[in-house]
Amino acid sequence: MTKPVSVPNTFATATTTIPLSQLDGNFTNVANSINDANTYSNYAADTGVANAYLVTLSGVSTTYSAGLRIQFKATNANTGASTLNVNGGGVKNITFQNAAALTSGTITANSIVDVMYDGTQFLLMNDPFSTGKYAPQTTGTAILKGNGSGGFSSATAGTDYVAPGGALGTPSSGTLTNCTFPTLNQNTTGTAAGLSATLVVGSGGTGVTTTPTNGQLLIGNGTNYTVANLTVSPPLSITNTAGGIALSAAGLGVGDVVGPASATDNAIARFDSTTGKIIQNSS
Repeated sequence: MTKPVSVPNTFATATTTIPLSQLDGNFTNVANSINDANTYSNYAADTGVANAYLVTLSGVSTTYSAGLRIQFKATNANTGASTLNVNGGGVKNITFQNAAALTSGTITANSIVDVMYDGTQFLLMNDPFSTGKYAPQTTGTAILKGNGSGGFSSATAGTDYVAPGGALGTPSSGTLTNCTFPTLNQNTTGTAAGLSATLVVGSGGTGVTTTPTNGQLLIGNGTNYTVANLTVSPPLSITNTAGGIALSAAGLGVGDVVGPASATDNAIARFDSTTGKIIQNSS
């Protein structure tokens, strides 16, 4: 039942007998009002202008107190911060739940606006047309971007809204899946931890995947590098150490050769067969 709720019959000034049917009519009217959901809403059409909404509720007391709830049909869309005046009770701000001022387009023309007074301002209880929050996208890709007033809007995919290293800091760890990266051409320092692929020669690597043992060397094979052992023939010998190779000449003679007294001047010291004398012309 639309407000105000009235009583059809009065008895205070009656001078004649009053039928009980009139009393029944009064109680019936009150009972119908109590059972009518419309009784519990405070709705009226707005008669103000954009950003300054005006509502007049006929026959209803609208003293501003916390918890007062008003619904109205907006005649105009808002273009910024907005106010509401109910029954001439005074102009009060309409805000989001966090007390932030409305943004342009939050209220659209002919939309139903639901507000509740909190003792200071009217808080918006509904989103009249999803404007100023998130507008559904039917094509392409989009992301949600906060508007700083408790709402969201769609943002252009691929646009940086928070620069790396800015307010959110620089990420120190994380997992990327199915990502494509451009060619690395920046001078860098440090090590590439966790690199699992083989770095080929053309990219500054060795192309080798095996772990070398002590004493092994990288030897070019015409295309890449291969791990190989250094070999020598006697009397040279090799001793491998961690990160080093030592060559020695064991068994080679050193020092002077002393011949017998019969050796003549200008004779050459040489072997005479494998077990013979070592000085030519000696007896």
